[in-house]
Amino acid sequence: MGEMLEKFTHMTDDMLCVAGVEGFFKYLSPSWERVLGWTLAELCARPFVDFVHPEDRARTTQETAAIVQAGRVQTSFRNRYRCRDGGYRWLLWRTNANTEDGLIYAAARDVTDMVALEGQRDELMALIVHDLKSPLSVIKLNAQWLLGELQGAQEESARDIVGAAECMERLVLNLLDVSRSDERNLVPQLKEVLVKDLMSAIYAAAKRRADALGKKLLIRLPARECRVHADRDLLRRVLENLLDNSLKYSHVGATIQLEARETSEEGVEFTVADDGPGIPATLRHRIFEKYARLDDGANAPTGHGLGLVFCRLAVEAHRGTIGVEEGVPRGTVFRVRLPR
Repeated sequence: MGEMLEKFTHMTDDMLCVAGVEGFFKYLSPSWERVLGWTLAELCARPFVDFVHPEDRARTTQETAAIVQAGRVQTSFRNRYRCRDGGYRWLLWRTNANTEDGLIYAAARDVTDMVALEGQRDELMALIVHDLKSPLSVIKLNAQWLLGELQGAQEESARDIVGAAECMERLVLNLLDVSRSDERNLVPQLKEVLVKDLMSAIYAAAKRRADALGKKLLIRLPARECRVHADRDLLRRVLENLLDNSLKYSHVGATIQLEARETSEEGVEFTVADDGPGIPATLRHRIFEKYARLDDGANAPTGHGLGLVFCRLAVEAHRGTIGVEEGVPRGTVFRVRLPR
């Protein structure tokens, strides 16, 4: 069996290793030498963090400590390792720790080429977003000006144009933020936010769209003024995206409720609830996945776009939680919980 395993480790391009919790490699497969150029003996002679790019060392140390402490599998961790020629290669890690024997078992994959392509993609995405934002701003500003000049049906048409432009603006921003999130660049600018002020502004804008769609929008505010430490713009976009989702997938005549309340855990909970068709329980776990398409077997596959993906990423960046559950007696309830 040992000889068979040795043949496998020589064949695979994955960089297999066993490391001690003290920070040294105990075993390395031959692919390490092929990818980085160091001999296996050289890699084992020094703490593995010495080979990590200086900008990635702190996070590597944090991830290693978390893996050892929880004994968990980590599938999304990437860092850069120095090659013998002085260059760096990006590695994607999958790890597991055994606290009984004090060892970390891991497999790394060279994703340098993929990271380079992602960089090109992000540059292209930024250019697209920039080119879309300018004409959208012109459309929105001119439509807002027309609102003060027109009356009756023409005024309503101008209002529809403003709403559509704002919807498109959120879409392009979601696209940019979801792209950036792959490199963990979605960093909230935290400030004290007055919950009632934020909710009232969101409600006023969304109610016009709800009325136009023949749907009823309600709002419930906290009994007393409360504050949350958050990025106001990101939080606003989270709640607007959740409202957009409910408005899009609920039937004509549906009731949608936007609510905020203080929780006993010293936080604030925001909910968006509707009495629409709901989301099948078997599909709810996928609702926040990128490009998820939901199909319960009875209906045609439905894509919920990038809006909900953005919501998850933005809430997690605030160290909060977001979830979806069945409404009573029917419909869907989205819950966002943020710490104070």
